[in-house]
Amino acid sequence: MATASPSFDPERFAGRSVLDVGAFDGFYSFLAERRGASRVVAVDNEQYVDWVAARFGVKLAPATGFHAIAQVTGSQVEYHRMDGFAVGDLKERFDVVLCFGILHRVTDPIAFLQTLADVLAPIRPALPRGRSRRQWRGRRETPGDLHTRSGRSR
Repeated sequence: MATASPSFDPERFAGRSVLDVGAFDGFYSFLAERRGASRVVAVDNEQYVDWVAARFGVKLAPATGFHAIAQVTGSQVEYHRMDGFAVGDLKERFDVVLCFGILHRVTDPIAFLQTLADVLAPIRPALPRGRSRRQWRGRRETPGDLHTRSGRSR
């Protein structure tokens, strides 16, 4: 199955837990679920509700679009109304963290990226060519290590 972006190939999501921060109507949350993620959690602070009311005079119920799509598709994606900086309150680690369309809106992007990194599950290092898995067994990860989710070098 060809996809528009290799980043959303099913192999990147199959069996993995996903956190979608700034989910809005859940497009990427539902896409990750459809691509085989074992668990998907969507988070949004719903600032758009106030923006739409101020700009267009329309009062939206929070997460209306998200819940409508979830109902129509029979989705199991879990939704939380919360600020992206509070994702640590979920007390959970995720294999994949998605963050589209909000990084340019936060006051401290570096702190925000660190917050997201803090909820990423530990991953295996990519093995440089010529090294066996036995040589890397028990190796601890350090900042700056090159990683892939599958454990394969790309």
